[in-house]
Amino acid sequence: FNPSGFFGIWAAPADWVDLGVSVQLPVVTEANGTVTATLPSDNALLRYAWVDGQDVTVRLALATVLRAGAAFRLPHRFELEVNVWAEFWEPHETIMTEVHDVVLRDVEGGMDIAFGDIELAQDWQSSFGAAIGVEWEAIEERFHLRLGLNYDSGAVPDHTVSVAWFDSHKIGLCLGL
Repeated sequence: FNPSGFFGIWAAPADWVDLGVSVQLPVVTEANGTVTATLPSDNALLRYAWVDGQDVTVRLALATVLRAGAAFRLPHRFELEVNVWAEFWEPHETIMTEVHDVVLRDVEGGMDIAFGDIELAQDWQSSFGAAIGVEWEAIEERFHLRLGLNYDSGAVPDHTVSVAWFDSHKIGLCLGL
């Protein structure tokens, strides 16, 4: 259970426009789990070694998100929507994995080696985005065509981009019916 909050306000100051703004509060999430390790079979130092224990706890911080948007109903059954957002990822500095009493036992020479905590640097930064879309009700109450374009700056800086967290600048073109 990770308490947070999401608050928003919506207004329709005229029959042709809707306005909205919202904020999603940050949350720090924590999950308990297990880890398994496979030891190489061709390593003389690990010939009789085995892993004792498996419990870990993973922690990470998720962003505060601000969003704002407007929808405009236009003549001839058209609607235009414009949205902007900002995600404040600076608290997501690391993904921390606490290792609870996991030990590599009986390493050659009678050694035991405790697994250490794992800290993955993230250094995420604020990201920003915008989207614009148009909808046309081609056949009243039956058929709608939609077209949209969006951009998101991405939160992951170049020095921490990986296959696990690939999040660069994004541009999207969307079509719908």
